[in-house]
Amino acid sequence: MKTIILSIICILVNLQFLNAQPQSHYDHVHQQHNHQKKSNLIENKGQWPKPVLFNSSIDGGKVWVQQNKFVYHLQDFSDLHENHARSIDDTKGPLILKQDVVHLNFIGSQKVEQIRKSDRSEHYFNYLKGDDPKNWANKVYSYGNVALLNIYEGIDLHIESEGHQFKYEFVAASYTPLFACH
Repeated sequence: MKTIILSIICILVNLQFLNAQPQSHYDHVHQQHNHQKKSNLIENKGQWPKPVLFNSSIDGGKVWVQQNKFVYHLQDFSDLHENHARSIDDTKGPLILKQDVVHLNFIGSQKVEQIRKSDRSEHYFNYLKGDDPKNWANKVYSYGNVALLNIYEGIDLHIESEGHQFKYEFVAASYTPLFACH
């Protein structure tokens, strides 16, 4: 319980980086073409380590959806943008990029065996790693909604990613009593 509370506090404290993260030109152009409007949960088809199920870009970083947890990689690129036009002779000192990694663990959760995906993107990604086609991931789609079924007994984890907003909720199965008391 202390771990869950500490994780939530860490996330809330680190949300300051979300407001400091400027939108990149690539993101701006991508949104203008409407590719990333709804579907931003990119599935893992072998391009990332096995525990990763999905990756989602958020304002200020990324969220890695894994078995039994979310990993928030929060990045503050404001110094990079501020120093972008700086000359080589400038003596401001080394450029320091601020970032934090926060794990939100779902303690006591079960291994997810079933995933329901919806709002699939029209476009897809190809990941070509090395010379061996066995290491390539082709036709990797992104989704707007994902449900990790039965993450806890009778409880599903629903995830929605719209643009760069990441939302999730736990949904309990409806309870039907075996008998009624009168």
